[in-house]
Amino acid sequence: AIKADRLNAITREVEFKASVFRDHQASNKDLENRRRRKSSQVKSVIWAERRTNTEQMRLDRIEEDRAWMEERNLGSMAAREYARSEAETRRQSLAFRNAEGRRIREEAEQQRAEELHGESQSIQLKLAGE
Repeated sequence: AIKADRLNAITREVEFKASVFRDHQASNKDLENRRRRKSSQVKSVIWAERRTNTEQMRLDRIEEDRAWMEERNLGSMAAREYARSEAETRRQSLAFRNAEGRRIREEAEQQRAEELHGESQSIQLKLAGE
């Protein structure tokens, strides 16, 4: 009876220790699974954040390129407008100088014609007086 009690006690102890060991293994497995899930979630959050940031950087780069192209376009438009304005100013200046030159030539021709007319009359008067 003592042996049987001792054997029962040892068997219960072994079963208890095995049960505790299995429970401990199961809880360790659960903890490891939770840690992995949490790690996977953290990684997925990090990757999602990285994708979002990468996409935002790509959109920012596109916006900067658009702004740069717009500035360049506005600059070239301003340069073309300035060149057009300068050409118009030169054209007007030349037109004014041409008109002024024509007026001066016409005045010179008129003065010359008046001088010739005056000489002609003076010669006629001279001839008439002789």
